[in-house]
Amino acid sequence: MKIFLYGRKDSGKSTLIKQAAQRCGIVPDGFRTLSRPGGREGALNLYLQPASGPVVFAPENKAAVHWPDGRWESYPEVFDTEGVRLLTFTRTPRLVVMDELGFMERDAIRFQERVMEILGGPCPVLGVIKPVEKSPGPFVERVYAHPGVTVLEVTEENRDERLKEIIASLLYLVTDTGIESSCTGKR
Repeated sequence: MKIFLYGRKDSGKSTLIKQAAQRCGIVPDGFRTLSRPGGREGALNLYLQPASGPVVFAPENKAAVHWPDGRWESYPEVFDTEGVRLLTFTRTPRLVVMDELGFMERDAIRFQERVMEILGGPCPVLGVIKPVEKSPGPFVERVYAHPGVTVLEVTEENRDERLKEIIASLLYLVTDTGIESSCTGKR
């Protein structure tokens, strides 16, 4: 199972992922993104965070800045270090969260490679992705085109039904003992 969700801002995509994992009793691995106001008035900093665990806002995990004029500045080196670290596991994950993939990773080649490795492996993945209509770039298009990936739209009207679908898929997969240790990403 490799499911990515897309939809309007504030449609509940990240909340749906969190609820599905909690209801299945899964502590996920992977990453999520959180924003917080920046140093300049109106700027918003975006940070890579563990999918579960403590929240840390530090220069090492600041992945991008959304400037007051609407411009985004991303830091590919943060995706290639912190992002890859969050997607490298010491044990077999029951669920890998990738919340979210979009245009900011376009120059983060190591991060892109790690995402594609995970998508090619046996680990269940649940993530959020930018809609392809917004032209997020070749990396996101590769994720959409991956043969193992299912992309689902989340709306206010279908959110509860999507949650039920995802919970059913997760419960089936995480109770299967066939998930291999190749999910770890260790070499």
